Amino acid sequence: MQLYGLLGTRGVWFEGWHASAIHPAMGAWGGFDQDRWELFYLDEDRNQLNDLAPEHPGMVERLKNVWAMLAGKHQALPLDDRTADELAALPRPHGAERGEYVYYPNTEPVPQDVGAPTTERSFQIAAEVDIRDGEPEGVLFSQGSPTGGHTLYVHDGRVHYVYNWLGTVQQKLSSRAALPSGKHTIRVSFDVQDHDATWSPVGPARLFIDDKEVAVHEIKTQPERFGIDGVITVGRDTGKPPTDDYEPPAEFHGGIVDRVRVSVKERH
Repeated sequence: MQLYGLLGTRGVWFEGWHASAIHPAMGAWGGFDQDRWELFYLDEDRNQLNDLAPEHPGMVERLKNVWAMLAGKHQALPLDDRTADELAALPRPHGAERGEYVYYPNTEPVPQDVGAPTTERSFQIAAEVDIRDGEPEGVLFSQGSPTGGHTLYVHDGRVHYVYNWLGTVQQKLSSRAALPSGKHTIRVSFDVQDHDATWSPVGPARLFIDDKEVAVHEIKTQPERFGIDGVITVGRDTGKPPTDDYEPPAEFHGGIVDRVRVSVKERH
């Protein structure tokens, strides 16, 4: 038994049968009670070529009731098929912008609109960690996705930072030596010094372990927001990561991530 309902579309699978309403996603049609439903028996018609709704109206009604039951159970109601423009124009929550943000592991991902605004400005990310078994691995801090974002992580015992610019280039800083046991502050900073032809901020990114600089590289950063996948996570990466070095969730092990402090300067 499976349910789906997204942006005005509806469908349900139950005991080999699949029923779905004919309704365009984000079409602003309304009139959900007037939609026609299609019916397919997937065990014999995987390609959904033969609509059996006219032959089995009772099964259609049964599956519509199953959909309604599951939708109520999983809080998929009310139905909403507003257009993309209408949804984008809705007021969205914005936290009061400040200079420092503190994040902890094992919490829900923080949406971009209320998270630390690290695009279009200088910033610093500092992860406080306690390495305990000498074999640390995993994500310390991540924000964004393969289409734009950045991530601070430990891989093969070494510290790495990747800034993915618009999904086209992964700019990487790495420490040469393995991260030793004990308590450390792993820090990356970026300072805007100029803008390129795409109006992307450019400048040096520096990677530190405690107070020792272990890598520096000239990078360019996102000219605007990270997109719909710009959530912040600590101690893991719940979405598609900005780097190819690991697969989600890449939970940090071999120690503890105590907290991550993100400091930002005014937008340039």
